[in-house]
Amino acid sequence: MKAREFLSERGININIPINITIPGDGEDISVNAGDGPKNDDGTEQKYSVSPLQQELELKKAEQGKESALLDQITTEDEYSQPMSVQDHLDTLKKIYKETTEPKEA
Repeated sequence: MKAREFLSERGININIPINITIPGDGEDISVNAGDGPKNDDGTEQKYSVSPLQQELELKKAEQGKESALLDQITTEDEYSQPMSVQDHLDTLKKIYKETTEPKEA
């Protein structure tokens, strides 16, 4: 089974817009693959990348390459800074307080 048949049977449509600009004055060629894929709510989709590929992307960044994947790898998320024990206790106290307070009708 060909990939095209496999995808069409499942109703999967792949559309990758690619813009290539070749300037006439000898400058560098510009290749733009368009905006990254979007989720249903319009936010940009995250990529799943193996550790080896992450290492390669970081080496490319040292050479000056910029990409959305590199931004994702280097962006810190809410889990990159672990919470202290006191922060955990404060969060648990807040949750407990919210669940034990009587609800107003």
